Amino acid sequence: MKMKLTQNTNGASLNDITRIPPHSKDAEEVLLGSMLIGGYPTVIEVIEIVKNVDYLYFERNKIIYSAILEVFQQNKPIDIVVISEELAKNDQLKKIGGSWYLSELMSKTPTATNAGSYAKIVAERYLKRCLIQSQRNVLASAFSESTDPFDLLAQTELEIELLRTKVTGIDSAVNAEFLARDTLDLLLKLNNNELKPMLTGLADLDIATGGFYGGEFIIIGGRPGMGKTALGLTIMQNNSIDKGKIPGGLISLEMTPFQLTIRLCSMNTKIDVKKLRSGNFNKEEKSIILDFFSYFSKANIYFDCSHGLNSMTLKSKAKSLKKRFDIQYLVIDYLQLMEGNSARKNSTRDLEVSDISRTCKAIAIELNIPVFALAQLNRGVEARRDKRPLMMDLRESGSLEQDADSIIFIYRPEYYGIETYGKEKRSTKNIAELIVAKGRNSGTSSVFAYFDKQRTYFQNLSHDYGLTYGSVSNFINEEDVPF
Repeated sequence: MKMKLTQNTNGASLNDITRIPPHSKDAEEVLLGSMLIGGYPTVIEVIEIVKNVDYLYFERNKIIYSAILEVFQQNKPIDIVVISEELAKNDQLKKIGGSWYLSELMSKTPTATNAGSYAKIVAERYLKRCLIQSQRNVLASAFSESTDPFDLLAQTELEIELLRTKVTGIDSAVNAEFLARDTLDLLLKLNNNELKPMLTGLADLDIATGGFYGGEFIIIGGRPGMGKTALGLTIMQNNSIDKGKIPGGLISLEMTPFQLTIRLCSMNTKIDVKKLRSGNFNKEEKSIILDFFSYFSKANIYFDCSHGLNSMTLKSKAKSLKKRFDIQYLVIDYLQLMEGNSARKNSTRDLEVSDISRTCKAIAIELNIPVFALAQLNRGVEARRDKRPLMMDLRESGSLEQDADSIIFIYRPEYYGIETYGKEKRSTKNIAELIVAKGRNSGTSSVFAYFDKQRTYFQNLSHDYGLTYGSVSNFINEEDVPF
């Protein structure tokens, strides 16, 4: 007697598994067109979702996607000319129908902006095909008299879980054996000085924080004019221009590459920024400038100056810097200039900043690098008698305080007209207080550094000046009035 196949509640019959597998020809074509138009940023966004060629259904689309991935790995430009050459080199250009098919893909694509949406459609169709294949195997086994149904059920659950991990890339569960092995390995490397934290180059701050490791999100906050960008550039100076020259990236939404480089030139040559910008320097200074740029050209720093970034494009740019240059840390200048995820409707600014904050933390974890995000503080600081920043001064979102591993505030008493401190009335000129307001792994403290506002740089403060690590309580004047 033949078994009668019945329909499920959605109207789908078991016979449906013999039909043409789910796919979207249009989505695949505009996805490839988006990658050809958008280049590196789009490719990085897509490969996070469409993880390999099997996600695509049509053979010639698989060939093109494979060629794009190959060119991407080689750090070559991604456009129709380069991809055509890559396909021709491997005798595959004719298989896809020639260069005209690549042109057709681009002509069908209105914009590369929606690449993420197209990628999700392709990924969803792929997941359905995988599920169908999995259920075919289940059906074949279920009809066998020798199959133990409980074993089959366990096997089916395992296959579904593996499929979920394969498609989402998420497998967060770890056992004690894994934790013991990896944590012990990390501790032994630290003990043998094989693994060292990233330091800022400001000795007292590094003692206070213990340095920073991959996966950590650090906020550097301050009111305008306090020196946020200067501190970010000082960190880059001490890590990627001087000493070990480890690769570092800076994504700036506020300044141009020219402005940032002028600042670094001023920091190194000790020539005033205004003088450099005016071009009014003498022969001796010109020689110093030439020497600096000869040295600077070998620096291991990478600037990406863009405006109107949102959390999605920030993540894409960060991954691009990591993929292309293997950056070991990232500086973002500055947080509140970013836009939230534009796809979210009825979004408030608080929600947008929360989204940006979570993205910064996710970048730190996924790329395993410290991420330093500069942040503007609100005007509430100016209304208080004591103008040292507090956690509540972070603008627009409490998520910043929650997501950050460390929060460092910059405070310069000289900026507020406070000229001296202590019974000895020491000058506050060029003195900056760096307040570690949050340290998930270090606790809170306050240290001091020298700040040159004309040349916009921080450096270690001589301890014979009277300020040492942990000396925050000494930084008050005779009347005991706080800055």
